[in-house]
Amino acid sequence: MNPRTAMKHATRRLFLGVMTMKCSILFVSLVCIAGAFGQTNSSFYASTTGDDSNPGTQTAPWRTVQHAAARRPQRRWRSDSRVEIIAS
Repeated sequence: MNPRTAMKHATRRLFLGVMTMKCSILFVSLVCIAGAFGQTNSSFYASTTGDDSNPGTQTAPWRTVQHAAARRPQRRWRSDSRVEIIAS
């Protein structure tokens, strides 16, 4: 193999290595970003001054803990999800 051909092959291998690394970094970044934005609120609130027709937020809590425990959110939960009910 002449030096010119060897240089072309080395340059091509370096280019492919750099492109593979850039694609890997981009993929990991996108997975991290998707995970961060994919998380939703899993805290619900109940208060003696609330109303069971409220959405269960801090500003509009449910009245009873029983309603909070019985209410099933519309979205699907992952099996490792944690739901927190805060009573005041």
